Amino acid sequence: MYTNIKNTILNFKNLIYKGYGSPETNEEKLVELLDTLAYAAHIIEYAFDKTEYSDLSNTDYEDLYNAVKHRFPNYGHYNIVEDIEKKLGDTKTNIADAIDDIADIVFDLENVIWRGENTSEPDALWKFETSFKTHWCYHLRRLQYYLVERRRH
Repeated sequence: MYTNIKNTILNFKNLIYKGYGSPETNEEKLVELLDTLAYAAHIIEYAFDKTEYSDLSNTDYEDLYNAVKHRFPNYGHYNIVEDIEKKLGDTKTNIADAIDDIADIVFDLENVIWRGENTSEPDALWKFETSFKTHWCYHLRRLQYYLVERRRH
């Protein structure tokens, strides 16, 4: 399981740092990889590693943000609804940033790779699942909707 997730993460990083061709091809690959990551988070299986480890990835967020901005220069800010459950029809909108969404996802995934190389594979899988549930799933889902809307218009 770790190998498949690791390969998907490496493909995602490759998309950001090298690209897969044209902007259209890169966007198609982004959509595919987001779906693959979300699916993987739901079928993940591992034996929990009880050892306590820390995140020691040395990823520079600003460099990462700039790499994403370079790869997807037409992405930017978009509207999100503040409250989707309550205040139906009477809610505010907030602003999200597609570049930040992608950078946050990659940042968390780089910690998964770091753990797989420096702690244990079960710990890396735990980090993948936990960081998905607590952080990057929100970025991923909003980003997916943003990409759907970009295609529609």
